[in-house]
Amino acid sequence: MFYNVPKAEALLTTLNIIKVLTITFFMVAFHWTMRDTKVLALGEKMPWWLLGITCVVLILLLVWSQESGSSFIYFQF
Repeated sequence: MFYNVPKAEALLTTLNIIKVLTITFFMVAFHWTMRDTKVLALGEKMPWWLLGITCVVLILLLVWSQESGSSFIYFQF
């Protein structure tokens, strides 16, 4: 797994590695700041329009993150 194979094709590009590291950093930072807060309590404090925009943005990010139409590996058997 950690062996360097000469003339091998790269599985991850540098851009993909940077994306993963950036997303991981922000996820850990968000979890660290929210460790003593419940999501439902946070949702009750937000105005309804901000909560709606947040839900729409999260759904759009989820849809846009799907890069290919291939199924998850468990569904291919």
